[in-house]
Amino acid sequence: MHFEWSDLRYFLAVARSGTTLGAARALDVNQTTCARRITALERALNTTLFERSASGYKLTSQGSALMEQAQFVEAGAEAFGRPVEALRTERGLIRFTTSDWMVEQIAQTAITQFARKRPDIRIALEVSDRKLDLIGGEADVALRGGFSLNEPALIARKVAETPWAFYCSVGYAERHGAPRTMDEALRRPLATPAGRAEVLFREWHANVNISYSTNSTATLVDAIAGNDFVGILPMPVGDARHDLHFCCPVEHVTPSIWIVYPERLRRAQHVRAFVDHLSTHTKHWRQQHRRTASAALAEEATER
Repeated sequence: MHFEWSDLRYFLAVARSGTTLGAARALDVNQTTCARRITALERALNTTLFERSASGYKLTSQGSALMEQAQFVEAGAEAFGRPVEALRTERGLIRFTTSDWMVEQIAQTAITQFARKRPDIRIALEVSDRKLDLIGGEADVALRGGFSLNEPALIARKVAETPWAFYCSVGYAERHGAPRTMDEALRRPLATPAGRAEVLFREWHANVNISYSTNSTATLVDAIAGNDFVGILPMPVGDARHDLHFCCPVEHVTPSIWIVYPERLRRAQHVRAFVDHLSTHTKHWRQQHRRTASAALAEEATER
C-alpha cells in the first residue's frame, strides 16, 4: 500500500472542519484540490474515509479509526525537525519566507535594517508564493497575506490590513470601459490569485468568469497589464503600476498581513527579535500606504 504523506494534511483538515471548503481555507488551497487529494487517499487506502452529504464530510468508522494515527504522524513531522531546529537556534539562523510582492514592498528593507541592528543573526530568505510548511520545518518565519490564520501549532500575529481592488490595463479601460462596481467587475473576464480568493469569488457570483489564476502576484500583475482581463490585486501593488487602472474596491473582505511562526519557536530570542522588528516595520509601511478604496473612488470621480 502506497499513499502520499502530504495527503494526511488534507485528511486532518477536512476531518477538523467538516467540509472541503473549510479545509481549503485552512490550508489556503483550491477546494477542488482538497477534494481530489481526499479521493486519492481513499483510493490508495482502498477504504472510504468520509460520508459525503449536502451538509459536508463526516468521518466513517474507518476514518475515525485512522484519525488518531494521522495525528501521531502530524506530531511526528513536527518533532522530526526539532534537533535541526535546536542547532539552528544556537547558530542564530532564521529561515524567512514571503511572497514576491511583499519582498519588494516590505521585507527586503526590513531585512537590511535588521542586519545592521543584529549582525549576529543571519536571515536566509526564500521568496515563494507557495506557503511553506512551517510546522514541518520548511521555514521558521513567514510574512503572509490572508483572511484568517488559525492553524494549530502556529502563532499568527496580525500586523496590517491591506484592501484589495479590481484593476485593468489602461488600454483595456479605453477599449471596454472600466467596471465601476464589484458586481460589474465579476461579470468581466477575471484574473485572480489562486487559492482561497478564487474560491470566494465563485461563492459570491455563480457565473463568475475566471479566465486566469496564479499563485504569483508578480505574474498576476503582468497578466492584467498585458491582457484583456480585470484583475484583483492588493492596492499597494496595483497603485504602484502606472500601466494599471483602478476600477473599484473588493467588497465584503479585507485581507490582512500576518507574521507566522511555529509555537515551538515562541521563546527563541533571535526569532522574537526578528518578529518584533518585522512587525514594527510592516506597520510603518502600512502607514505610508494609507490610500483606501474610498479615497481611490473619490479620485476617480474627480478625474471624470
